[in-house]
Amino acid sequence: MDEWQKTKREEIIGGICNHYSPQILRDPEKALFAIEQEINSQEIYQGNNWTGRGVVGDTVINATIAGLEIVRSDCLAILKDAATHLRRDSLSNRAS
Repeated sequence: MDEWQKTKREEIIGGICNHYSPQILRDPEKALFAIEQEINSQEIYQGNNWTGRGVVGDTVINATIAGLEIVRSDCLAILKDAATHLRRDSLSNRAS
């Protein structure tokens, strides 16, 4: 990967993380839905390369999908943590 590709990749991933982070904190379920829809859309776009995007287009689409996968993972971790706390609270309420 060339230096410009690394720079572009970091720029795109950073932008995606900055865009979705507040949404994930505000409403992780809604954010997850939007993120997964966008991943699906981008993967379709990635597969529709019959005219050839070239190295720039491929770099952008691959970085976009990578960034979306990162925020999806963050979102799932928050949801899992919330579910764990709910179960723990439920069990401690039953024991009381």
